Amino acid sequence: MNEKKRKPVRRKARSTPRKGRRAQPGSRAQIDRARLPGPVLAILDEHKYIARLLLLLQDQIAAIEHHGEVDYDTIGGVMRYMVNIPDVFHHPKEDLIFERMSGADAELAETIQRLREGHRAIVASGRSLLEKATTAAASGKPGDLRDLCNDLRHYVNGLREHMETEETRVFVPAVAQLRAADWREIDRLIKPVLDPVFSDTVAEEYLPIFGKYLNRASRIATGAVPFMLIEGVAAGAEQALHAGVAIGDLSWRLLQEGERSTRRQLQLLRKTARARGAKATFRSLRRISDIQIDWIRTSIAMLLAALEPDELQALENRARAPQRRSLKARKELETFMENPLPQRRLAGVSWQAVAMNLLLRLTVKQMMAWVSLDRAGDLQQLVHVLDRVPTGVKSTPLATSQFRGEWLRTGAKARERVILHLPGGAFILPATPGHRTMLDRVCRACDADGLLVHYRLAPEHPFPAGLEDALAAYGYLLDNGIEPRNIVIMGDSAGGGLALSLVLALKQQGLPLPCGVVLLSALTDLSLTNPSQRFNRWRDTLLPVRRDMQNYKIYRGKAPADHPLLSPVFGNFRGFPPIFAQVSSTETLLDDTLRVARKARGQGVDFEVEVWEGLPHDWHIFGVIPEAVEALARVSDFVRRHLGREHAGTTAQT
Repeated sequence: MNEKKRKPVRRKARSTPRKGRRAQPGSRAQIDRARLPGPVLAILDEHKYIARLLLLLQDQIAAIEHHGEVDYDTIGGVMRYMVNIPDVFHHPKEDLIFERMSGADAELAETIQRLREGHRAIVASGRSLLEKATTAAASGKPGDLRDLCNDLRHYVNGLREHMETEETRVFVPAVAQLRAADWREIDRLIKPVLDPVFSDTVAEEYLPIFGKYLNRASRIATGAVPFMLIEGVAAGAEQALHAGVAIGDLSWRLLQEGERSTRRQLQLLRKTARARGAKATFRSLRRISDIQIDWIRTSIAMLLAALEPDELQALENRARAPQRRSLKARKELETFMENPLPQRRLAGVSWQAVAMNLLLRLTVKQMMAWVSLDRAGDLQQLVHVLDRVPTGVKSTPLATSQFRGEWLRTGAKARERVILHLPGGAFILPATPGHRTMLDRVCRACDADGLLVHYRLAPEHPFPAGLEDALAAYGYLLDNGIEPRNIVIMGDSAGGGLALSLVLALKQQGLPLPCGVVLLSALTDLSLTNPSQRFNRWRDTLLPVRRDMQNYKIYRGKAPADHPLLSPVFGNFRGFPPIFAQVSSTETLLDDTLRVARKARGQGVDFEVEVWEGLPHDWHIFGVIPEAVEALARVSDFVRRHLGREHAGTTAQT
């Protein structure tokens, strides 16, 4: 039956919701943050905070189930927040929206009533868990872990379902149906309250949770150029060039693979002709079939590897009117380990950083992609030719029977405060003038001396030669009367991973630990398994596209890639001193820092991370970039705060 199409009628929004309209479950995607009223936006952000705390409870559930261990202090801290805070500023906001939406259909009114009852049930359940955790922590006697695990799981699942229902069944239709005047009135009735955990100032009673799990993960950008505008084009051009070369060579490689497969099949056919018995013939034919299937799979894999259409992630929209300077400091638990860091409306990068990104992409990145055992020596010679001591840096060579290095003195006489620096260079390149300038800048700001360690390099000296030299340098400081509380270990790139390996080795050997560790664009996983190796491989302007970089294999030698002293991400960080790390959002090594941070925080380490937007790997050594100066100033702040402070875990724990 034909019906005439009716023209859409545009109606004004009413303060009283229409009956019979509700959001269907799973309609979260309808929420557009750019158009959300302030109260709803605040509630969704608070839901995100609660979700982060629920992750801590999930960790406790896993610890109970797999190890029979439980941290009652963590459970108590989370439940103290859940019992006391939402009723102060979260539930009142929701109740104001509930009141205006309760005049809708009976079904929505019933949902709102259940949600109100859910608020009371959640608080009651939270109080019960808080009481259990407090009693167990005070007595030192664990309760029934099975019941506790079930209670935690019920609480986590119930609260997540509760928040999902609020968002999809109430807030989505509220955004569409309430008038602007209603939102202004709700906003007026809400009194601003600072969150005691997730605001810039953390309340004293919640410091244990914050210090253990929710340490700072700052997003920083200080320039004026929207880097994604230029870097997006450059990364796309590099990917297109890479794919073009691969496709051009694809036909020849497919032909070679086909010939190899055909030869193997012919050999098996000859054996089949000579085979006696049906059983032997069947085995031979099955092997021929397997070879044919493998050839098809290999050909498809080669084709996909050449095209790699999913390698370059969709670039975010360009931010409107970027500010000249901005700093977003958020306390974040999640580590962004599955996708590229989401671009926020931050300021961009400096024009010097843009120029350096393009220069490195066209030169060093292409050269590093082909570093092999034969060419490593030539690259080392090139760096040695360019090596010099920068103007204004006071350098004194140091050579002992166990290691080589150089002192960077910032005063007329030696100081008792030392920054032990392990320079990067992919384990095959020596320190550069940029490393000396970087270390000298931090030492001057902190009134300390710097010891730059020239640890032995591959291919002549693979693992663990570099670690042995780092241990010798640290022992040299102790033997010369430098106290551990006056030593900070710093490392950049490969040296950053070596710095972590050094502290792991000190802990294993029962030696006193330093007062702090600084990691700059650290390489912590030589198995190269982190997702950022893939989703940032075209965005990274310095480290090569080839996933299995030869220089890492040269250094690794015969050691397994997951050896904790080789890839410290697999180590145990319990008892470590405070750690400060900086990394760029576009590095392939992004997750090398974030993954270590997540693991170390879970083991009680104070770990602070700064993610700088759109800068080259190890940008600190490029002094012409303004961001390098600003980043090193923040490093200096950390070093000044911790030099001279006794670390509670200075005695190693096995």
